[in-house]
Amino acid sequence: VFVDDEIPYPVHLEENADNESVAGELDWSVERHGSVPYLCVTLFKASPMAGLTLWWKRPLVSCTERVEDNTNSDGTGSKSNNTQFQQAWNQAHQQFLSQRRQEEEEDQDG
Repeated sequence: VFVDDEIPYPVHLEENADNESVAGELDWSVERHGSVPYLCVTLFKASPMAGLTLWWKRPLVSCTERVEDNTNSDGTGSKSNNTQFQQAWNQAHQQFLSQRRQEEEEDQDG
């Protein structure tokens, strides 16, 4: 047994492989870094919707979670990803509501 741990997020096996005998099988290889061998396993993240990229904070449950560095690239201040996301969400939601109102008005006039 190389690893006895759990994956903290849902994954799936490759379904659209070019070779049907490979589809649904675990893709793995042994790689070397200098003289040290490593087992490399390819896992596909289960995404709740197409085109959405998920960032894993850790590859295995026993690993330490990665902490995001929210410092600006010039070293000044600190960015809040949550604040930026909330602002973008609010702006998009306002645009959606405005467009919806406009469509409803057009339907009532038409």
